[in-house]
Amino acid sequence: MKKHIIHICTLFFTIGLLYSCNDAYIIDEQQATNTTENTETGIPLPEVLTFNLATDSTPDTRLAFTEDFSGGQTAITSVWSQGDSFIVLGNKRNENNQIVVDDTKQCVYTLIDGANTPKGTFQANGPTFSAEYYSMYYPSSVKSWGDFCRRPLTGQIQQGNGSTSHLKDYYSFAYEIFSDPNSLTFKPSRYYNQTGCMKFNLSGFSSSITPTAIELSVVDNDGAIIPGKFYEFVGMYSGSEESTILSLKGFGATSSITAYMVMAQSDIKLETDHNLRVTVHREEGLPIYADKPAGGKTIKGGLLNTITVTSGWKETYTSTDFSEDFSNKQTVYTIQKASSGYGIDIYLMGDGFSDRQIADGTYADYMKSTANCLFQEEPYTSFRSCFNIYYVNAVSVNEGYVEGGSTAFSGKFGEGTYVEGNHNKCQDYAKEIFKSVHNKDMSDEDWNNTTIIVPMNSKRHAGTCFFGSSISNSTQSAVYGIGYSISYFPIGQNAEHLSQLVLHETGGHGIGKLLDEYFYTGTISQNDIETNLDYRNNFGWGWNVDYTSDPNQVVWAKFLNDTRFSNQGLGVFEGAATYQYGAYRPTENSIMRYNTGGYNAPSREAIYYRIQKLAYGKEPNYEDFVAWDQAHRSSFNITRAYKKIYPPTAPPVIINLP
Repeated sequence: MKKHIIHICTLFFTIGLLYSCNDAYIIDEQQATNTTENTETGIPLPEVLTFNLATDSTPDTRLAFTEDFSGGQTAITSVWSQGDSFIVLGNKRNENNQIVVDDTKQCVYTLIDGANTPKGTFQANGPTFSAEYYSMYYPSSVKSWGDFCRRPLTGQIQQGNGSTSHLKDYYSFAYEIFSDPNSLTFKPSRYYNQTGCMKFNLSGFSSSITPTAIELSVVDNDGAIIPGKFYEFVGMYSGSEESTILSLKGFGATSSITAYMVMAQSDIKLETDHNLRVTVHREEGLPIYADKPAGGKTIKGGLLNTITVTSGWKETYTSTDFSEDFSNKQTVYTIQKASSGYGIDIYLMGDGFSDRQIADGTYADYMKSTANCLFQEEPYTSFRSCFNIYYVNAVSVNEGYVEGGSTAFSGKFGEGTYVEGNHNKCQDYAKEIFKSVHNKDMSDEDWNNTTIIVPMNSKRHAGTCFFGSSISNSTQSAVYGIGYSISYFPIGQNAEHLSQLVLHETGGHGIGKLLDEYFYTGTISQNDIETNLDYRNNFGWGWNVDYTSDPNQVVWAKFLNDTRFSNQGLGVFEGAATYQYGAYRPTENSIMRYNTGGYNAPSREAIYYRIQKLAYGKEPNYEDFVAWDQAHRSSFNITRAYKKIYPPTAPPVIINLP
């Protein structure tokens, strides 16, 4: 279906999780109730269906894009395109009287008449059927609720200056529940989606450039990027997007750019102090950018918006003063020294911070605030005096993460919330820090007791902890989480966001050697179970996850049989270690699932054991932990209210460093 879109320049979108996007989608009972009354067998699907878009008050699909202006206002018209098709699925009631998709009933309808006109006639490609209710997806390549809401906006490529041919690959699409085929329409509904579009008119460069991509982001008046304004998918917000990117190919050197970027269907509303930043990536060097005042404006979803920039282009900032970098000035800064026990070392080294951010104190402030976040939850709150915390300056060539840029520890963002950096350089810095503060070389045992934190100069939501060990702990009578760790994560959107990342990545994975308690889909394999059990038995990793549903056999059974923990919400909950089936967690929620809710009892025990071993050389027993735990429960922040729950970060990665 083609659509001709015209809209006066408007600007951007409220963030929110739209709908749950499970592939095993259960149809909304109220939506079904609102459809035409039906018999148990249902009204059969006809072999031919006709839709006239000209009679719809708001046409709602687009496979091709054309700009037409009428009196300076936006007009929207639609026509069908050759090859248009949609799929109809039958639905049934399950044993719980819920309406679910019947995978045995489906029919694809293809356009047979009406191409390039508003009125299209569709023919069923196979046998039709009857059902109590139906689900319709347009286009027919979308065959499930998951396909519908996870339709990606990433990977857009425009071939040539001013071209719009790529927009047909990012069409609008529709989803509808109905019982009477005669009521089926392409008018907007609760489950209607239509992609929007941003047109860029860019010129005024200091010289001709060969563009490779355009990136759109939102920044505040200080130039700091505001993350979370963009959807990764047309119908689902993923929570981590700092920007949206359109790749450009087939562009020669030019002094002006006309480009079209597909946007999500939702409005994007900008606060009064927000600006739009247009970044142009180029073959000639680092990107250039310009900020466009847009406070209080809205980028309209589903419509054409236009942004024009003719001046104000700036070069990406590059550091020139590396005198404060640890490699040149080997100064170790102390955040705190342990006043109890032997002292457990934590080393911080930031990535993506420039010389000017070190000079103005921004870097030091983030190192200190990151360290402080760790002690907001028990057991860390009570044992803060057991930790030595140090940081060193690391000057990056560029601020943040830009294409073609360079940072001190080569930090980079991977798929989803995965991040990583140069582990070997982190270890080298850690050895030098250890030697400076302890006046001796770092031994293997010292390295195994070391925790490294790498705060990254970005406000994205991401995080990955890498840990390992060169020493087996199987000879110890009380197994604790042995091993070094390197945690990479951004400084986040605010103090609360940073706190969640620190407590999950460093507090949970890095020090506690805990596994994730969140899950996606799938069943954990026997090989993965055996590997995880081997890690637990030999290194004390993953005491908060088990692989049996038997409450008498699960590794935290002692807590389930102890009335002193009866009010802790403990049980055996399926879904952990990223798997929906076959792995079990101790509580419905915790820091290791949603980054909120405190550490559950088995996790607190694992953290307590490691602190006792490293700080005092003790191998505490269960009753030692229970006595401490009961005395400090009043300080647990398990009821703390968080303003925002973020998607899970990447699972921990096992590494082997010498």
